[in-house]
Amino acid sequence: MGRRLAPETKWADLSGAYGEPASAQGLGTVYPPEEGRLDAAGFRALARVLTKTTDGPFLAAFWTGWDPISADSEAARFIRRGDTVVIQGEQYMLFSIESGEIADASWMSALAFGWTEGNGLTPNYLWPPGGSWCLGTNIDLDSSILGGPARVLSEVESLPELEALYVTPSTDLASSVPKAR
Repeated sequence: MGRRLAPETKWADLSGAYGEPASAQGLGTVYPPEEGRLDAAGFRALARVLTKTTDGPFLAAFWTGWDPISADSEAARFIRRGDTVVIQGEQYMLFSIESGEIADASWMSALAFGWTEGNGLTPNYLWPPGGSWCLGTNIDLDSSILGGPARVLSEVESLPELEALYVTPSTDLASSVPKAR
């Protein structure tokens, strides 16, 4: 949209309204980022960087509230048995996904993990064994947070598929709507 982003930039600052599309010269209509997931191109680019950090499988946590989940799927059985973990008060299913599968990310546009529609789900949390980095995409945020080594973060910041900005613990990512003063 021809504007320089800063860590505190909210979608409403760009579009004029929370969650509403914006018009960008030369691009037409631009839509806000989805909450709780990365777009496919962004995730694939990010996965190419992250999978270079380890050869082993990754742990991936998916929120149990995404709809619709097939009643006879492995995911539904996990949820019914209570085979879930709680992260920040929400239930997640934990999967081990091989490095090659993360990098390929073809499961994002296919029926996977028990969802009945191809929905482009990305892990809400993703990390390698040993926890050298962690990617978090909270279900209520339109941003993802990656914490890890400086060399990995630098490579991610240079990806043209992502809008990557350095943030600090005090950066407000709680909402796309500016806080009332």
